[in-house]
Amino acid sequence: MINRSNFGINRILCPSLHIIDYFQLANELGLNCLELRNDLPGKSITDTLTAKETKILADRYSIKICTINALQRFNNPIDLEKIKKELIYLSNLAKEINCPAIVFCPINSINDFRSPKEQFRDTVDMLIELAPILKKYNIKGYIVPLGFKSSSLSSVITA
Repeated sequence: MINRSNFGINRILCPSLHIIDYFQLANELGLNCLELRNDLPGKSITDTLTAKETKILADRYSIKICTINALQRFNNPIDLEKIKKELIYLSNLAKEINCPAIVFCPINSINDFRSPKEQFRDTVDMLIELAPILKKYNIKGYIVPLGFKSSSLSSVITA
């Protein structure tokens, strides 16, 4: 038998559920780890709950919020200041809800005309820029190499 406490669910599984129902579902399934998202249509990361209410909900169900998905287009130097502001916002929220990590998603666009070398350099440069924010908040950044041809970071080897 598989120990369910070794598994978690991503909120994309049931995007229409209110966060309270999402936590209840995880609890009913015997899971204790969740990923929250900031890209669900018509929803915020914690729906209508405050960070404090979300933390109380997690504590009630003994659920760990493992990650917030995601800092989108993190390797786009043109939007450096916007990305830094978003990371600070996500880091503050993560600390408040006792979440240890934020997922970093690269640019995924057929309109990204940078060469692979430029994409790599921009990725490294942006990580150097963003690292002090992660350090300040003691938050981890999980880099997701999207396996799509249109992804600016499509390889685990490159990541």
